[in-house]
Order: sequence, then structure tokens, then C-alpha cells
Amino acid sequence: MIKPLSSKGAGGFVMGRTNSNIHAEILEITDGDPLSSYQEYKDRENFYRKEGFRRRKEVHDVPRLLYKFYGWNFDGGSGDCDRRRWFLESMTSNKLRLSSRVDFNDPYDVYPRFDHDYDLDDVRILFDKDFKEQGVVGAKRKKLTDKAVCDFVGNDSCRISELSNWIRRFNNDVGVFCLTENVREILMWSHYANSHKGFCLVFDPVWDFDFLCYLRQVDYVVDRPVVSIAKKGGFDFDQTCLQKAACWRYEREWRYISKKRAHDFVELKDGVFKAFILGMSAGIEVLDFLIEVNKKRAMAGLLEIPIFSAKMDENKFAIQFKKQMLV
Repeated sequence: MIKPLSSKGAGGFVMGRTNSNIHAEILEITDGDPLSSYQEYKDRENFYRKEGFRRRKEVHDVPRLLYKFYGWNFDGGSGDCDRRRWFLESMTSNKLRLSSRVDFNDPYDVYPRFDHDYDLDDVRILFDKDFKEQGVVGAKRKKLTDKAVCDFVGNDSCRISELSNWIRRFNNDVGVFCLTENVREILMWSHYANSHKGFCLVFDPVWDFDFLCYLRQVDYVVDRPVVSIAKKGGFDFDQTCLQKAACWRYEREWRYISKKRAHDFVELKDGVFKAFILGMSAGIEVLDFLIEVNKKRAMAGLLEIPIFSAKMDENKFAIQFKKQMLV
């Protein structure tokens, strides 16, 4: 599922796969663009590739650009007002607010089923790992682990249920930021950008190595993921957090998952936020909001984020993009 970083791409200009001509259209922007030259990008890409193999065993085939859709209503709903406020604060500080699985629109997402067969040695490993993550060390950790195992054996069914609930709570606390490589998919704009009335934020991961390293590709499967309670290797992170039902395949999703908890903020380097794309049905209030974002970014000394518009193709079921002319 996690593939090595590819050095190939359209014209050697992309890291990993390329999605569409939107890459070329966005990369041609000069105003506020951190890519001052093709050679500068190549130097940065080569550095990250070498650094990636030095710092991590796996550096994967991350697309050159990734996308996040936003589809709030601008009619005064309190929930959407809060979300717009959080977004504005994030954009003026180059931060992302991580989500929890409980915020997702798919109840099966990061919600595996459980196999309750267990082995005591594996139970011990799980409890020891839990105490280690809490910072407990030495003889105290061994004593707590021994007690936890004894309690577990003393009431199997209850303890198995507790362990299952602990894994559920762990999954709920994992901080996730979801993106897609599929900006031209009509369904994505319909489902996640308020029926094309919202906008899309374009990400350029190469400008922040830490952000790049924690991006993972979602796998789409037919069978629901299984967590084997207290079996060695039974809690597989990729299977638990990165597998979705096959019907979601059109999303072509990537996820940023680090050690941060849900609803924590992650700070990014300037340049990761590459562009805005207005939905083809977006109203003037959405454009005004994005202009306000750029004004506040300028006040904070951050790069301007160019604004594009999505347009209906005159001949096909397809989306085209053009630079938004501001007056």
C-alpha cells in the first residue's frame, strides 16, 4: 500500500504521480509563488528524496499536489460560522486542525470489527506497550503490566470488552487530516464542496518535509478490517486507519496522520498552501471570504494564495480551471 517515492513524472516535474493539467496551470503562477524557478524545485525535490531515505525507511509516492474541499453554507448557520472562523485562524497562522473519525461521514471509517481470540503473551505485550506510551518505565511498568494481565485473566469477557473499548477510544483520538488527489472528480465537488458552491484548497506537500512524511494513501477494500484482540500484530495501523469500503474509491484519498491528537493543530511551512479553487457554483460571498483570507495572510507576512475558478466543460462531463481575475 505504501509505495516508495517515485522519481518519474510528467516532464520530471512532479514528485510521484500527476493528476491533470491543473498542476501546470497552478505552477505557472508567478505572484506569491514560492517556486521561483524549475531548477529551484528540482533542487528541493532532490534534497527531500535524499533526506527522506535518510530519515525514514519508507518515503512513498505522494502526488505533486493534494486537495481539500470545503463546503460551508454562508447563510448564517452557527456551526458553519465556527468552521469559517477556525479556517481563517488556521490560514493566517499556517496551521491545520486535525479531525477525529467521529467527524467523518462514513460510520465504518476507522471502525474495524474485532476478533476476540487471544494469547496471554500477546495480552502482556499490549498492556506493556500501553504503559510504555504513558511514560511508565522499569520495575513500575512491569508491576502494572503484571497486575493488568492478572485482572484480565480474572474476568476474560469483561476485560476483552474493555480492551475493545480502549482501541475504539484510541481510534477516536487519532488526529487525521483528509485530502484527495482527485480534484477533477465531479462527485468530490458535489459531496464535499456543497454541490460546487464551496471551494478547494490546493496543497503542495514538498515544501514541508514533516508534513510530507506523515501522508498515507487510503486503500479501498471489499472486506471490513479486523482487529484481533491481544494477538501479536493484531492491531495493524494501516489496516485500521487507512482502509475504507471499495465504494469510496472515487475519492482517491490521502491522510495526514501523525502523533497529534484529534482537534490538535499542526503548523506547516509557508508555501504548502498553493492555491484556492472556487466551485463552479460558488457565490460572490465565497470569493470575498477568500480575498479576506489573503488580506489577513498579508498582514501576517505570509504568501498570498492565488485564486482559481472551476468551470464547466462545454463538451464533456469534465471540469476546467482558470485564474480568477480580481478587480
